[in-house]
Amino acid sequence: MAGDASPIPPCTHRLQRTGRQTWLAFRGLPIFANLAKKGETAPMKNPRSVAPTLTPVVLSPKARNATGLHLIGDLYGCLCDSRLMHDAQFLEQFCKARVAAADLTSVGSLFHSFGEGGGVTGVVVLAESHLSIHTWPESGYVTLDVYVCNYSTDNRPKAQKLFDDIQAAFNPADPHLHRVERA
Repeated sequence: MAGDASPIPPCTHRLQRTGRQTWLAFRGLPIFANLAKKGETAPMKNPRSVAPTLTPVVLSPKARNATGLHLIGDLYGCLCDSRLMHDAQFLEQFCKARVAAADLTSVGSLFHSFGEGGGVTGVVVLAESHLSIHTWPESGYVTLDVYVCNYSTDNRPKAQKLFDDIQAAFNPADPHLHRVERA
């Protein structure tokens, strides 16, 4: 690439057409764009010559309706029912019951046990976003993550209830909690 001033390394981008929309994959990530002129076809030999004819689609912060709340917990010194730390099926049913009690909507879940004496990792996918949890019984440590978006209604109180209920069940001696407002 000597003498080439382009910031785009070779072989990391490609142009694709899907109907009336064109996208450029850069380093494996799609960058969506509309064609500059309706019906314009882009040359495919040199993607660098195509990129300037694309107009990026960027949403301004004002255009976003979906804000969110991300609650994160590192729970140290958990003294709780050992099934919460070791039993994937028990933890999954517990989390799904807490989701329902918080009036959030579960659309799927997956929990995995790491065998005898090992911990559990799991996620409940919510219509509003997700809950994830990971246990380390040998250390009495749990990570808890609840994220909700607020597209059609403010789900912050529901997320807080879910987070608080699960945290209380693990009874951590030293919880490290973070609250991130997403905009």
